[in-house]
Amino acid sequence: MAYRKLLTVLLAAQLLAGLAWAADKVNKTIQLPEPKIIGKMSIEESIFRRRSQRSFLPNQLTLDQLSQLLWAAQGITDKTWGFRAAPSSGSLYPLTIYVVKSDGVFRYVPDGHKLVQTSAEDIRPSLVRASLGHVAENIQLEAVSLGLVSVPVGAFWDDVVGKTLNLPDTQDPFYIIPVGYYNASVADEK
Repeated sequence: MAYRKLLTVLLAAQLLAGLAWAADKVNKTIQLPEPKIIGKMSIEESIFRRRSQRSFLPNQLTLDQLSQLLWAAQGITDKTWGFRAAPSSGSLYPLTIYVVKSDGVFRYVPDGHKLVQTSAEDIRPSLVRASLGHVAENIQLEAVSLGLVSVPVGAFWDDVVGKTLNLPDTQDPFYIIPVGYYNASVADEK
């Protein structure tokens, strides 16, 4: 029996904004609109214009837009054979696409082009925390390259740190990363 590694892709559609439609309970099924196979822009122009952007307006995605994105990722393009938009070795299709939004987590089901809610919890804040790990790692790596030392600290009194930094109520401290010069004399005392 062949080992099949299943991969998960999270489509964090507008991480800071919800979508224009809502689901009210777990396991709710949302039928997506039929995808369009002729768009307003050529694939060549899309390739030319594609850039990684990190600044988003609070505008919400429509159900039509989400439908197109999911279809492009794993949608069925041949109903007879079940072939999908992205090729897969041996037609195994080991990817599962999840949409994360304010009213929960939804699994994309290519067969039937629909979403099934798997959680009513808003996990978007935990995705922000996951991104924080990448930033912390880069700070630590850069510190080493500069001949400095650092340590990530995740256990502290959030309220005390928030007050000390005069953070607005909409921001919470997650990490403290002291960076400085190595003190060998203190380290030798231990």
